Amino acid sequence: MTEAYALQKREQVKGMAETLGDLVEKHGLVTVNYKVGRTRSTFQQAALEVWCRNTATFFNEMDIPRAVKSPIFKKGEMEAPWSQESVKNEIWRPIQKALTDHESTTKPTPQEFVQVYDYIVKAFSEKAISIPQWPVKVERGRN
Repeated sequence: MTEAYALQKREQVKGMAETLGDLVEKHGLVTVNYKVGRTRSTFQQAALEVWCRNTATFFNEMDIPRAVKSPIFKKGEMEAPWSQESVKNEIWRPIQKALTDHESTTKPTPQEFVQVYDYIVKAFSEKAISIPQWPVKVERGRN
């Protein structure tokens, strides 16, 4: 069982301690990990991964080249297919770093994610390339 809690006020600590006490009594052992400061949401993380994967697929289908540089190649570089990781590390992360000064994709706020995405969309649209849209959460079972 995994649970996550976000505490923002000292008054919330007592309730959390009671919950932990109940869990220890029920299960005998509880392991607690904590993070300080704001972290990206699970949805934000998943959306970035889906967008990178969709963008890699789009680039490969559109034959948009990806150059891999290495001193072992006679001309200094060779073409390679795009992957989720290459989009994240060669497109998203450098723009994120330039705009937000965050190296890790776990650090930007939701607003900064929008800023990075909008910048990338604008840069590609200036080259007449319409990249995949940012994924949105679909509510299942609701009409």
